[in-house]
Amino acid sequence: MSGFSVDVDLENPGQLLACCGLLEAADRLWRQCAFVTGHFDGDRFIVGAPANISAVVEWLRKASVKNVQGKPPKRARGSNSALAEYDYSGSGDDPAVLCWPDGSEWRLNSWSGEDFGRTRIKTFAGQMKGPKVMAHLLDWMGSLEVDTPRLFALGFNGNASVFGFDARKGRAALDVGFSSDALGLSGEDFPAVELFAAIGLQGFRPRQDDDALVLGVWQQPLPVELARAAAGCAFTPPGLRRFRFRLLGRKERSGVVGAPNDQYKAFTRAQEIFERVREDSDDD
Repeated sequence: MSGFSVDVDLENPGQLLACCGLLEAADRLWRQCAFVTGHFDGDRFIVGAPANISAVVEWLRKASVKNVQGKPPKRARGSNSALAEYDYSGSGDDPAVLCWPDGSEWRLNSWSGEDFGRTRIKTFAGQMKGPKVMAHLLDWMGSLEVDTPRLFALGFNGNASVFGFDARKGRAALDVGFSSDALGLSGEDFPAVELFAAIGLQGFRPRQDDDALVLGVWQQPLPVELARAAAGCAFTPPGLRRFRFRLLGRKERSGVVGAPNDQYKAFTRAQEIFERVREDSDDD
């Protein structure tokens, strides 16, 4: 069995979660015909699967998002190409339900109030709606050459809202010295990270550690069930590495504590946790 690999920045929580999402999606696609595994190898994430990334993306793009309606496309800012537009009349807290032509469905609800009993990880607020964001991301993936280890580095100027899982997206105006919205500029997004991080959060959840989150990075090929436990630090395979990060309001992330209207959140950069080994003293 061949499979595929992607380069990953271990200090970017969104990319770590996107690796989990790649494994989750590959397992769901090939569960009936293959034993799919995933693991980290340095700054790469490797998925053992029957085919490549494009097969996973093609399968995902066959799905529609329930109750999301297409609108006439609009021209992207600074481009001659037209981008698909979508409308969703429900709540921003609604789950995104992916529906395939064969009748199968996949309910993604990590940001939703219906996500009972688990740590809710919601990065957006206001008029943003999860199902609509998911429809945009699936559409944008069709514009990318996805069979590359640089999948997470592929940017796209979609001129629409994304979840904001990628740490590169969380920069506020205070970070860069100006407001891109005020100047009519649209920033570059990383649709593969956003899409697969949303999928990853469905089954992979970081461990809650006071005001922070901790995600395990495992180094042996594991099936999705064990990988979920390793990512949540509930299972400790040999060589498990742990990365700690926080989910902060974007203004607070820039150093402004207690800022009003700071509902939009972003992950901080992740820091690896190193365990201190205590050596027993020799009293002889």
